Amino acid sequence: MCSKFIKLLTLVIVLGLAGALPAADPLNQDTGPDGIVCVEAENYDENTPQAGHTFELETAVAGYLGTGYMIGLPNSGNGSNPGEGPQLDYNINFVTPGTHYLWLRAYAGTDPATGNNDSFHAGLDGSPSAGAEAVTGFGAAWEWTSDIMAGGRVTIEVPSAGLHTLNIWMREDGSAVDKIILTTNSSYTPTGDGPDESHRGPLLLAYGPSPTDGDDLYDKTYATMSWIAGDTAASHDVYFGTDRAAVEAGTGGTFQGNKDSNLFVVGLVGYPVPGGLVPGTTYYWRVDEVEADG
Repeated sequence: MCSKFIKLLTLVIVLGLAGALPAADPLNQDTGPDGIVCVEAENYDENTPQAGHTFELETAVAGYLGTGYMIGLPNSGNGSNPGEGPQLDYNINFVTPGTHYLWLRAYAGTDPATGNNDSFHAGLDGSPSAGAEAVTGFGAAWEWTSDIMAGGRVTIEVPSAGLHTLNIWMREDGSAVDKIILTTNSSYTPTGDGPDESHRGPLLLAYGPSPTDGDDLYDKTYATMSWIAGDTAASHDVYFGTDRAAVEAGTGGTFQGNKDSNLFVVGLVGYPVPGGLVPGTTYYWRVDEVEADG
């Protein structure tokens, strides 16, 4: 039999976090299983007019989230090819490369019945993505879509971890976009208002746990547990045990001390569980990142 590891939510002790703002630090991709990046459309990093059109902030259509939505104007019945229309840019710090699925919360303006005002293009780093051409599937009410006119899902390939820029282009003028999501999970479907907007600025939470979160194929009786430290962490409070509630609360002897390094050994003499990990047992662990000021 194997042991199973569950990495609980990490916490940060820090004051004065700034909210997401246009032209601020990059958005940070979530390190969880859905790999989500979420942003209000109006919180762009760059807004570039092209082909006689621009994206403008409006609040005329009720039901928008945040401070408004972005709409391609003037609404004169024109369209544009990928990369040629007005462009919104969103800088993102990706932690997971590969295929990402794009969702837009969008509205087809005043003319959805004729099939107008209901499409965008998308891409990465200034290059249109073949899997994100003619994003459509929204109508006369605000709704989430991840469809393209050619059929199938909206996909964008992220070549590497690190900083990249998501681009949204107007395809048909009069199309309005309210909120944007990227996810690595093809099965993820947003509901309601969708997730909270992604954090901008330094990555403050610990991430990248090893053994991986939910690893139920761990066949050793010891483990060297590690994580990637938050950008501003000075040290790490580590909790470990078989009782999830106790690990979450930091009670019942689960606190294993404040560590300077991002490594933690269990299952060996001189370490927690000196007699070895028990096959078939689920272990929970948690890391609280601690700032220099405590």
